[in-house]
Amino acid sequence: MDEKLSEILGILGLKIGKGQESRMLTVLRAVLDTTEELEDAVTFGKIYENLQREGDFKASKAWVHRILKSLVDVDIIRLESGDAIRRRYIGNVETVVGGLEKLKGDIEEEFISQIDHLTKQKSEVSSIDCSSVGQDLVEALTGKPQKLSSRFITGVDELHRVLHDHIHTPAKKGNIIRTTMSWGGPWVKSPRERLGKYIESARKGVDVRWLVDAQVLLSDGVTKNFTADDVAGYFVEFAKLEAEGYKFDVRVISGGMAYNQSSLNDEALTLIITEDPPTAIYVTRNFNKDLIDTVIRSFDTLWSKAVSIMKAKPEELQKMGFLESPFMASVLKKMSER
Repeated sequence: MDEKLSEILGILGLKIGKGQESRMLTVLRAVLDTTEELEDAVTFGKIYENLQREGDFKASKAWVHRILKSLVDVDIIRLESGDAIRRRYIGNVETVVGGLEKLKGDIEEEFISQIDHLTKQKSEVSSIDCSSVGQDLVEALTGKPQKLSSRFITGVDELHRVLHDHIHTPAKKGNIIRTTMSWGGPWVKSPRERLGKYIESARKGVDVRWLVDAQVLLSDGVTKNFTADDVAGYFVEFAKLEAEGYKFDVRVISGGMAYNQSSLNDEALTLIITEDPPTAIYVTRNFNKDLIDTVIRSFDTLWSKAVSIMKAKPEELQKMGFLESPFMASVLKKMSER
């Protein structure tokens, strides 16, 4: 049998051994041959007689009855009349196609059920706050509460988890999230996931302040990973949030920044250490209040001097080098058209 056909039949549950057909297919072939030969519905006796012509076929009548029932159950063959005392079977290309369609539909339904189950499980796993669970576990095992005050972070995915658990999830209405982007590289390769969390926080009533180094928007990390439409779309989305009354502002500054970070009030901070490999640290005020105060003071000083990208004047855009960049010039043009 053709290898591709064997593969498809296997997917549909009609598994066959390598280089040989299954007993189910052997019985099906006998039904098809007998039906074609007699040009009518056929009895079990005729089917079994056909099978006996195969010298290597050794199976009891009870076993063949079970196989025929299986073929009827999946509609690959059908009974002429289910109420008849003497059963007569019909098998042809129409019954085979109909049966395969039924098998396909049943498998698709099973896959959908599995996908729904896995999606639910994934959601449950994603919602786990490992820091909270870890602290609860330590207290359960030792009887003594311990609070997480610092953590070393490796990789962009782990950074996203820490930001979710320690910056965005605990953020409440009236809180301030300060974040900077002074590097491109791996940090800009999953923007929707990262930006989506800040947008969600803004919609909770959090004051989100995003400070971007102008050089990041001119870097290969942005121009090679995004289209001008992408970047324009993000900025327009941020502007719409402001227009709806949420506090979400993106400001641009030239000259660089000392820290690439994201912080919640003056209570918690994630500070990116290196770009390649991506590493960062998470600290709380209890662990190092001087570091947090220094980072926030630096941010607020730069924030007061930075320019909101949606409100920048032509001379400010020129000073940042945006008008000389074909990429950013296209971004600004697309922003004005939306």
